[in-house]
Amino acid sequence: MKPGWETKELEQICDEITDGSHFSPKAIESGFPYVTVRDIVNDEIDFENCRFVGKRDFDQLVKNGCKPNRDDILFSKDGTVGKVALVDYEKDFVVLSSLAIIRSDNRQVDPTYLKYVMKSPAFLNAAIGKKTGVAIRRIILRDLKSFPFPFHPS
Repeated sequence: MKPGWETKELEQICDEITDGSHFSPKAIESGFPYVTVRDIVNDEIDFENCRFVGKRDFDQLVKNGCKPNRDDILFSKDGTVGKVALVDYEKDFVVLSSLAIIRSDNRQVDPTYLKYVMKSPAFLNAAIGKKTGVAIRRIILRDLKSFPFPFHPS
């Protein structure tokens, strides 16, 4: 590592690391977007092909912390591990538990930098190495929170 840099655990530079809904709400024709791993395409959220939920389910999911905010990072942790998207806009949508919602502490790390580190081969290899499970391979949040993160104090 370069001089002046240190390693911190991911949770030490984040305000929050959580995931989306652990139950699948009823999908409807139109309403509020409901994003899963399959909706992360080329580092962007594909809202055109995602499912939708009604107002009641949306409100409950928001109450349960399943709505990302602007500057949050979405990281796929179930099945296809390592898809990364930065929410760099305001939009009402919720996510399924297959996606981690990572909220950086902006006083310590810029969300765009966080996104690129999480896309790096070193981070992705560490993530894939932590996968557990048989039917669906996944990373548990406890392990994700402890991932080493290159950090330069400002």
